[in-house]
Amino acid sequence: MGKFIDLTGQKFGMWTVLYYVGDSKWQCRCDCGTIREVKGVTLRNQSSTNCGCVKRKHGMEGTKLYRLWSHMKERCDSPKFKSYKDYGGRGITYCEEWKEFKAFMEWALQNGYQEEMTLDRINVNGNYEPSNCRFISNLEQQRNKRNSRLVTINGDTKAVSEWAEISGLDRHTILYRLNNGMQGMDLLKPGRKGGGLVNAD
Repeated sequence: MGKFIDLTGQKFGMWTVLYYVGDSKWQCRCDCGTIREVKGVTLRNQSSTNCGCVKRKHGMEGTKLYRLWSHMKERCDSPKFKSYKDYGGRGITYCEEWKEFKAFMEWALQNGYQEEMTLDRINVNGNYEPSNCRFISNLEQQRNKRNSRLVTINGDTKAVSEWAEISGLDRHTILYRLNNGMQGMDLLKPGRKGGGLVNAD
């Protein structure tokens, strides 16, 4: 018999685990308020993420928008989620109103949501809330990651990858120049090829 794992207090989708009932079942509360016994295995493998209220109310379960919302919550709530350390693990959370999908969905549809877009926090150290969130392309989100190197030129701050697009240089060339002490417009000078990099003249 496997080692008992206490799930009390953990979040799985919209379920909050209240206490162990017995026979591998847990008393859980859905974000909509419903209390129900749920098998531990269905919580852990995420085959049960809510009481069924989402599907009954709006039929959106299984859509990309629902997955964006669900993953947002898991990143903040579940230590077992692969990206938790970068979100909930460092204090990132979501606003009270977005505990329910309906409110998140209404905000999304009023703020430019399209299928090909992804949810992004404007301030990567801020929480998930209307004032700090937007929908952008995957490329734009990559630029907004915490590990994107930002460079200010003439008072304008952009990620290295964006300066590379603007200048036509390879991003590695700009990084090479940065690492060798170059600054400002010198980073974007056209150069000559040599040694595998475009070097400044």
